[in-house]
Amino acid sequence: MIFSRIIHHLKTQNWTAVAIEFVIVIAGVVLGFQVTAWNEERQDRIQEGAYLARLHAEIVDAEAGRLGLLDNVTRRVDHASAVVEVIYDGRDPATLPDGACTSISRLGIFYLEGYALPTLDELLATGNLGIIGDDALRRALISYRGFADTAADRFSDIRVDMPNLVRPYPHLFSTVPDRQSGQLRRAATDCDYLAMRDDESFGADLLDVAARAGFFRMTALAEEDRRLAAIHAALDSLLGSHDDEARHSEAGMTP
Repeated sequence: MIFSRIIHHLKTQNWTAVAIEFVIVIAGVVLGFQVTAWNEERQDRIQEGAYLARLHAEIVDAEAGRLGLLDNVTRRVDHASAVVEVIYDGRDPATLPDGACTSISRLGIFYLEGYALPTLDELLATGNLGIIGDDALRRALISYRGFADTAADRFSDIRVDMPNLVRPYPHLFSTVPDRQSGQLRRAATDCDYLAMRDDESFGADLLDVAARAGFFRMTALAEEDRRLAAIHAALDSLLGSHDDEARHSEAGMTP
């Protein structure tokens, strides 16, 4: 219809009308592009909100699965440091904290699971990470994925040839079956600290295992906790913003 009018105005050489018709056409095209862009942006924000909610649930699950892991390793390392003082500095074994014997018997047992975040994997695999509008969150997600992907390789070396102290030195520990955890494992109930002091090989191995466990705690477990916490904090902030936007949008639509 509008093109037939333009042709008519051209035939009659009504240049003013032609110009007006062209302006109308161009304005319509621009408006159409703007409406399309607005709709795409709106869909992206809806999709982003869904991604954020899924990521938040996965982060909560990951942190719950790790609950107490860093504290347990920290306690073992601290107890091992106290036992080192008994062996090398002549500290009285009676001053050791409760559980010190169990801690050094399990000092070499630690792991880094590197929790998967399926939504992050999906965003990376589909190239949709850019839909996350917050730069800080995107950086935190990429940083965590890089850490988790390389953690197993980077920290496997510290466990190579690392002794579980009870095995090479069974005469220094009194052990019983531990069934409280639902799994059968060995628990140390008593340590012969004076004999440990006289055993140079044990002292050297204790220092070795304590150093490795301390390094693992600081550069693996604590670092993973920090990265997960950064993602969690960013998500909490963004989800609050999305909730506010949704409420404002609903209020604006209320008749």
